[in-house]
Amino acid sequence: MAEEFTALRLLRELGDFSDPTGPAARLQTETLAEELRRFAEEHPEATFRITEDGSEQTAAEILAEFEAENKALAALKEAWAAERRKMGLE
Repeated sequence: MAEEFTALRLLRELGDFSDPTGPAARLQTETLAEELRRFAEEHPEATFRITEDGSEQTAAEILAEFEAENKALAALKEAWAAERRKMGLE
């Protein structure tokens, strides 16, 4: 019975990841970003190549891009929400 409960719970948790913008995916992204921040502090000279033909970047550079993209997405979401309110859709 305990094994069945564990398996069902695991399946439910895995199902949470089917939504790329859902809480499980957001938590995973936030956790990875926090781990990368710690790594950047401990190893500031370490570099990574995100794509095969991309340039090497430090963890701090990768985080700066990530945070800039998140800010741009948040601004876009807010602008869209404002337009929806104007149209009476919210």
